[in-house]
Amino acid sequence: METTLHRFEFSIKVILWALAALFPLWLVPYLPLEFGRELTFNILIIGGFLIFLLTILMRGEIRYRHSPIMYGVVILLLVTGLSTILSKAAPLSFFLGDPSSEKYTTLLIGTMLLLLGASAFRTNEEAERVLIVLIISGSLAGLVTAIQLLSGLQIFSYLSSTARGIDFNVVGTINSFALFISALLVMALGLLFSPYFSKLKSWIQYLIYSSIIIFLLDLLVINYRSSWFVLLGVGIFLFGFVLKAVRAEGGRFDLRSLLIVLLLVFTLVMISIRTPLIRTNIPAEISPSFITTLKIGVGTMKEDLKSLFLGVGPANFGLQWNLYKDPAINQTVFWNVRFNQGFSWAATLLTTTGLLGLLAFVVLILTSCFVFLRSLIFSKEEQGDVSISFFLGFVALVIAAFLYPANLTFVLLLFLSLGILSFLLGRKKYSQLNFVSTETPESVASVQSHHVGSSLLKNFWDVVEYRIQFDAPWVVFVSSLVVIFILALSVAALYFEVGQVQAALVRQKGIESINSGDFDKAVSRFEQAALLDGNNYRNYQLMVQAQMSKAQGIIQKASKGENVQQEFQSVITAAIQNSQRAIDLNPQESLVWRTQGGLYELIIPYIQGAEGLAAGAYKRSAQLDPVNPTAWVDVARPGLVFADRALLAMNQTQDQKQKEQINQARVNALGEVNKALEKAVEVKPDFALGHFLLAQTALRLGNIKTAIDSVEKAKLAAPLDIGIAFQLGLLYYQTGDLNRAGSEFLRAVSINENYSNARYFLGLIYDRLGDKQKAIAEFQRVAGLNPDNQEVKRILENLTNGKNALEKIVPPAEAPEKRKETPIRDDQSKSKR
Repeated sequence: METTLHRFEFSIKVILWALAALFPLWLVPYLPLEFGRELTFNILIIGGFLIFLLTILMRGEIRYRHSPIMYGVVILLLVTGLSTILSKAAPLSFFLGDPSSEKYTTLLIGTMLLLLGASAFRTNEEAERVLIVLIISGSLAGLVTAIQLLSGLQIFSYLSSTARGIDFNVVGTINSFALFISALLVMALGLLFSPYFSKLKSWIQYLIYSSIIIFLLDLLVINYRSSWFVLLGVGIFLFGFVLKAVRAEGGRFDLRSLLIVLLLVFTLVMISIRTPLIRTNIPAEISPSFITTLKIGVGTMKEDLKSLFLGVGPANFGLQWNLYKDPAINQTVFWNVRFNQGFSWAATLLTTTGLLGLLAFVVLILTSCFVFLRSLIFSKEEQGDVSISFFLGFVALVIAAFLYPANLTFVLLLFLSLGILSFLLGRKKYSQLNFVSTETPESVASVQSHHVGSSLLKNFWDVVEYRIQFDAPWVVFVSSLVVIFILALSVAALYFEVGQVQAALVRQKGIESINSGDFDKAVSRFEQAALLDGNNYRNYQLMVQAQMSKAQGIIQKASKGENVQQEFQSVITAAIQNSQRAIDLNPQESLVWRTQGGLYELIIPYIQGAEGLAAGAYKRSAQLDPVNPTAWVDVARPGLVFADRALLAMNQTQDQKQKEQINQARVNALGEVNKALEKAVEVKPDFALGHFLLAQTALRLGNIKTAIDSVEKAKLAAPLDIGIAFQLGLLYYQTGDLNRAGSEFLRAVSINENYSNARYFLGLIYDRLGDKQKAIAEFQRVAGLNPDNQEVKRILENLTNGKNALEKIVPPAEAPEKRKETPIRDDQSKSKR
């Protein structure tokens, strides 16, 4: 039994060493990056925790590190857990959320990792091995990243088809990688200046030197400003530790002090330099500003008392972004981007876990810093281990938490650092059984026996190892029940993670089937994924999208004369059921309502009343995403379809009274359409599709002159409003006033030279006026902004050959001014509005 126990204990250490090696390098080829890493790390950590519980049963005692840090972790778990239970979308907050780093399960996994890091090791050398492995593994990742950025090679793409771009790395974005490298750099510097470094073999020392050079090269190439702030903040701590060591050695100022001073000066210089020293093609990274994140948090806290103190639940920032984002963002190219995280990890907590969650996080951080600094600074013993290295890395991660969004690697490394620091800085050992201290070979200093209660008070800020021994029969019985219960939960969690892997693989194959056009196989695979992971709304949403594509194929068969009524009904019925299931699982997600609206819109021509169902689903989507102009256009679209069908019905009936009723319903519907479209252009004044459909609505209402008068008055009030210029030009174009239409489109282009839709109609006007060269010039510009638009290519071909621009395009297609979509989609245009 003793041999088995030693094997179990050793296997836990191997798992921790493996995690240190995998943090900078691991990816799962057939899964999304973050999801694959999360599953791998979760399985390893839960597996290690299972073994840890088995060792408790076999040994008959619990060893744990007691300090105020554990109280801070428990408080954070309780507050975040309560926020999860009361969340707007509890399943997402608990285990389904994106990003994965903010889910409650990640916090639980991090706590397990902390316990393992604090309890698994028996000697300092075993814990120090984690640091060596982490630095060397990180240097390999850093070397690959540097080669990619400097040479343009995409090395990771040979391992996974999803690993595209020279900035790809397994940690996350290139900026998050820079922060991760900053943490590893200061840990390596701390190791370099520690007495432990001289005990290492020479080849390991050379690897550490090389790692430091690689880390500095990465930081120079990436040149992310926040990473220099991290180095500056941690460098101050490192300088303090070096000065402490210098004084202990008699005040001799040595090379170590000089290197730290040079590092601080270099960091200050890099912070002041805004332009990159090394030119690379690193894509820009966009995230909400601190002020924007704060506004989202303030808007959330005003909802109710629960949101004030506990937020809307972990991993739910994206829901609040939809509700409270600044409409001014709609004037940028990021108007249609949803951010699921705020400016930083800490700033996001204000929205997701409220004031109490943010306070609990800050208390944990401050408590940990105080406990560790107290031990490192006031300890009478020389720090011969790597405690300072881990502390510097911990500080780097803490600073990053206030400068950058949460990242799975950051979160797990933070908790691992807490655990290992608790082990390295825990010197005194007490036995809970007889309430006296016991001296062991691992103890650094023996202590006098005293009552545990007084020791807790006297040594409250110390990290102390307690051993709870199960000697009394009733204690053995109760403790065994508790451990077995936790063991069963861990086994269930491990089983759940394995199911997640299976579901993810099947879901990925389903997405591949959609992309290849095999919708039957896609539906089958999503059904299988739903069986494996029935609480994930994404499985049902993807299934609906596949079934909608399948239904469109069935409609095409029907247009060729095939009898597909039964098949169509079967597919639509299943899609409606799956759509409702997705909504039941996550009713606060606007996208599931939008998917349902699209489903009902698809069947408007075939099922009576479907337009009302579509409009209702779209309205709910718009309520959850009110600053998104496309959501309001979605609301308007079914009304336009209804109005067109009502007009057709009017022309087919001879009953005057019935005709008046139909017309009244048509006018009412167009009135609602007009309100929705006005909302669309209110939240995004330059939204071409909104103005386009407003003009068509005016035509359907037969009051185009009134519409022109109204827009002309708006032009006087806002002469630089590009949306008004486009709408007025379109109204003039529809009435045949080409000269005035051309003037308005030219005005729109003068406000924004990349406004593709304005240039499109301007080119048509030049063609109708006989100026082929100007028409060609306009469409060449449109083609440059929208290289994938086939209609623009065809128009250029017509013009080049001396033909009319729309020859063989209109007909069979509708004239551009009569379509339900703009010729150039807003989200495809490269316009920098």
